[in-house]
Amino acid sequence: MKTYNFLLLAIAMIFATFAGCGGPKIVSVKGVATAQGKPVPHLIIHFSPVAGRPSSALTDENGCFELEFDRKLKGAVVGTHKVTVTVAPRDPTEEEMMAMGHPPRDPIRAAIAAKFAKQDATPLSVTITKAEAALDLKFD
Repeated sequence: MKTYNFLLLAIAMIFATFAGCGGPKIVSVKGVATAQGKPVPHLIIHFSPVAGRPSSALTDENGCFELEFDRKLKGAVVGTHKVTVTVAPRDPTEEEMMAMGHPPRDPIRAAIAAKFAKQDATPLSVTITKAEAALDLKFD
């Protein structure tokens, strides 16, 4: 009987411990990447929170993006994020040049990559508190 009571108590404690543990709060984040007032296409934007899994997105031809937390879930963790950028090649020729260590052909994207590539050096931080439908990321 004592073993049975102990087992029930242990199970109750396990359920109490994990009750309410639903994981991090993820919210939708959409926006546009701009530099010098113009949209910037072909950027891979990374949002790295202080704690938790990062989110990322590829900007389209109009500089628009939607962050993805993982393959099934779009958005980002609520909190403060360091924002870094990787330049995505526009075409196979630029991809080959970049693979050989050359900067992107577009000087604006090259300047963005130089300034915002490293998490420990990027000057851009964003705090996400709720869903964002029109976040303007200015890479100036």
